[in-house]
Amino acid sequence: MGEERIERMTLRELYSHAEQALNELSEHLELGFLPKVQEFSNLLQEAGTSEEALADITVRTRAAALIDNEKFTAQSFERLSMYLKAIDKHTSKIVLES
Repeated sequence: MGEERIERMTLRELYSHAEQALNELSEHLELGFLPKVQEFSNLLQEAGTSEEALADITVRTRAAALIDNEKFTAQSFERLSMYLKAIDKHTSKIVLES
């Protein structure tokens, strides 16, 4: 979403979009990202140091999936941050004009 469009949003719209972004990020973390990190961690712990227990390709594939998932997490966080900064700017402007 472009900065110009965010600048034109009302405070109510900004809050609404920020809430939606927060809910999406929270759901992604709770239901997607963190369980996958825990699953990967468990897989590595169970394998221990045994070379035969876990193939390199398995580790690389799971790690690559986590990295892709983290990119989505970062994008979601950035979107939320963008709305929160716009809310801060908007409310500061209101306070200064009072």
